[in-house]
Amino acid sequence: SLVGDVSVFLGMAVVAAYGAAYGEARGEECVAIASLETLPLAFGAVGFLFFIHFLVLPIERSMAQPADFDAVLTVTFGGCALVSAAFGVAGYYFFGDATEQIVILNLAGSAVVNWVKALLCLDLLFTYPVVMRPSIEILERTMTEFLGCNGHKVRLVVCAGLGLVAASAGLLIPAFGLLSGLVGGVSQTFLGFVMPPLMLAKLKKSDDGIFGSTETNVHVLAGQQYTLKTVGTVSFGLIMIAWTVHSTWSELSESRSN
Repeated sequence: SLVGDVSVFLGMAVVAAYGAAYGEARGEECVAIASLETLPLAFGAVGFLFFIHFLVLPIERSMAQPADFDAVLTVTFGGCALVSAAFGVAGYYFFGDATEQIVILNLAGSAVVNWVKALLCLDLLFTYPVVMRPSIEILERTMTEFLGCNGHKVRLVVCAGLGLVAASAGLLIPAFGLLSGLVGGVSQTFLGFVMPPLMLAKLKKSDDGIFGSTETNVHVLAGQQYTLKTVGTVSFGLIMIAWTVHSTWSELSESRSN
């Protein structure tokens, strides 16, 4: 939503201004740059936020000009990636190892900071139903078939239940940042890098071979290239899943020992 986008950019601007005014340059402590061991922790957070492939079709259907979807997607994801990377590096540059899981918590209390926090909560309030829409539809359909009823009551129960689960996780889980990174690095990565290539390979295989029944040298070469891309994508996903689990477990063990 427009309110959510404005809230996010305002929060980023306030953090950047505060860091420039009061922060200390501690770039040597920036784990996002200095250590490959903790790279999967950042990858999990990126996956949690960016692997939203389950929202692709609803977004495309809602566009006024669906034919422009690929171009819009490329520009949007590219711009968000650059802005997010720059903001993440800036946060670690200013706050170092003291950077909080939610970076705005590094800011000392003031009226402006409190307003920004309120706006970010408003952003989550407006964004949550959009992100959870696929889950809402699946649970609503399942409950409708199981209970034999439908309507606004079922949807209300599903939305309230998912909201309660999310709120409870945020309040009761102390390392919620690690949890979200684990979800992004495992579940989202599996759904983004492993399942789609395998599903596409299954569809192409069932369609009378990968490139049809007539095999020429060009078709064979294209088929080999496609196989290499599929194997490479799936392998990358599985490696990042295993690496994320290992890094998250190591981070949790280190936190408990301290």
